[in-house]
Amino acid sequence: MKMDRRTFLKTAAAGGGLVVVTAATAPKLAHANTPTRAMLIVVGNCIGCDHCVEACIQYHSGASAPNLSNFRGQYPTSNHWTKVVEVATGNQTNPYLNIAQNCLNCDNAPCATVCQAHALTQLPSGTVTYDANKCIGCYLCTTVCPFNSITTDNANRKIFKCDHCSTLTENGTTKPFCVQICPGGGVAAATLKAANLTTFAKNWGSTSDMITLGQNVASTLGNGATLYYQNDTSTFYVLTADEFKTLSAAPDVTVVKSAYPATNRIVSTAEQWVRLAWIPLLAGVAFFALRWRDTKKEEAPPVAKKEGEVVK
Repeated sequence: MKMDRRTFLKTAAAGGGLVVVTAATAPKLAHANTPTRAMLIVVGNCIGCDHCVEACIQYHSGASAPNLSNFRGQYPTSNHWTKVVEVATGNQTNPYLNIAQNCLNCDNAPCATVCQAHALTQLPSGTVTYDANKCIGCYLCTTVCPFNSITTDNANRKIFKCDHCSTLTENGTTKPFCVQICPGGGVAAATLKAANLTTFAKNWGSTSDMITLGQNVASTLGNGATLYYQNDTSTFYVLTADEFKTLSAAPDVTVVKSAYPATNRIVSTAEQWVRLAWIPLLAGVAFFALRWRDTKKEEAPPVAKKEGEVVK
């Protein structure tokens, strides 16, 4: 079949329209950037007070500053932006370990990559924000989270995740509520205080400062202490070898792993490209449908003309 100018323009318009419509609804890749600000969590400084959980609830309820005057003291470990998990150690001297768990705000975050509605967006700072008004409740983000750190509100089909109090912290000066309210003072505090290092469980600052602080804390604590995830997220943990062994075996602890689960990034990116693959597919279908229609017109037998009749 000869492709005349009119057929070519119709085909291009159909394919182009599909590309525009699909591109508008396709998910955006998360920023593959190095975060500029980060949170450092020193597990040995956590006393399990749940002050951070209360402060987090207050921030997401619209408070201008954390306030413990109505502190409740006990919170469920679901339907919250952050939580504290208590784990038995079997050690009589220190029978329990407490660890604060929240979204680690991964670099090139898998959750933001697969979000179809752009409800999850990664800012240049590294923080992944969430807009509940855009969320369609598909829960794709929960399937690719490397640390199972996104909790769900099944009644309203919404999610909960830490966003580092982004409306405050994106100006570069204000700390997240949980960091502001953390009293610290856990089993590692005395050793760290003697070395003029942080005695708080949660700390906030520039990425480079938090990496340096975390490395110094790990070096001071010894016992195989390591700074985890400094190359993959904007939330870092310092754990000793004993803490890692205890917490990595606890079923309720999801953020302690020997290395960042890079497979989740691969899966999220692959899923995004699979969804985008229907752009050329539909454009191809439109192209061949137009060709088939025009071919049928050309192949149709001529209508017999009766005497005196005008064939339309």
